[in-house]
Amino acid sequence: MSTYGFSVSGSDGKVLVDADVLHPHFIGKFSHYTKVNVPDLLQGPGWKQHGPNDNKSNENLPNVGTIFKFKIEKSGSFDDQPMCFIKPSSVTSSAPLQGIVKMSKESNHWDVWVLSSADHSTAPKIYAFAPIRSVKQHSTVWNDAKDVTHGLKTMTSSGMTSFDSRYKPLRVVANGSIDSPTAAHTGSSGSGRTVNLGVNSTQKSIRVSAADSFASNDILYYAPSIAHACHQYEWAGSGSGWHSFKRYKWSRIDLWWCFYRMGYRVYKSSGKMYMRGNYGVYARGHIYDHVTSTSSILGSLVAIVLTGGAALALLVAAVADAGLFDKAAVASGGYLPYENGSRNTESINFVLTRASYYD
Repeated sequence: MSTYGFSVSGSDGKVLVDADVLHPHFIGKFSHYTKVNVPDLLQGPGWKQHGPNDNKSNENLPNVGTIFKFKIEKSGSFDDQPMCFIKPSSVTSSAPLQGIVKMSKESNHWDVWVLSSADHSTAPKIYAFAPIRSVKQHSTVWNDAKDVTHGLKTMTSSGMTSFDSRYKPLRVVANGSIDSPTAAHTGSSGSGRTVNLGVNSTQKSIRVSAADSFASNDILYYAPSIAHACHQYEWAGSGSGWHSFKRYKWSRIDLWWCFYRMGYRVYKSSGKMYMRGNYGVYARGHIYDHVTSTSSILGSLVAIVLTGGAALALLVAAVADAGLFDKAAVASGGYLPYENGSRNTESINFVLTRASYYD
């Protein structure tokens, strides 16, 4: 069974097994250890005596999605990044969109974040795969098969095991590519101090005919969340008047923003399998300034007018710290992660397999 220089192809000519390729093997099914939401990112002086004080929080902004966090143990001296498939929490055409938005290597595990576009009572599961050398460190999977005496095993020219049929190698049932949607939000972004940045993009939908014969709740998908978008809405206003025999002026400027990440769902309609993708809200923020000036009847008022452009640039620069944006515990405060209208338009390659192969 042990050899190198071995390759098997299917009837379509695609390689199924190659001794020189370290094939992914099943290392386990994982549940989340916690769920979080990126906290509202808010920066501003709060209530002022003169001028409008409404919507100094994140009123009218769309709700952020939920991040489910998973830990996948590292494999001894090997740092193989696992290939993580999502078993979604729901498989209807209106199910939350879910995608892996972060993978980070910690001291003894991989931290995996799955963003769900809506808070859902049932969390997704992660089915993880890695080269066979990593399987040994996951004792349950290893012990279940190590005494099996038959199967197919291949080695690289250096003698490292590259494929072993006893340890549940990844079985691909379908694959494809899905485009990123249009801008996450189009049309009016707000009026006055009422903000409108909800996702209204047309979702992308791909037919996956190779998976038509499988139940949708048996499908696992691998589809990294690469596509992103950022949109913002700005408002500025000023005014003057009299109060308690004093003249006053006020000026206020606001910038609300949302940062979106791509998520996916699989579902079946009329016996046909579909892969669908669209944006979910990862984070939202509001940066503003509000200044006032008062004087006696005979005194002079300090000229204060906050306007867009330069004033907003200074406001953002004063609080910006995008380096905090992907930390496990995002700091409070205000910052803008990307420029308005920023969008990653990369197409996403996806792979489907079945949970029943590994349960």
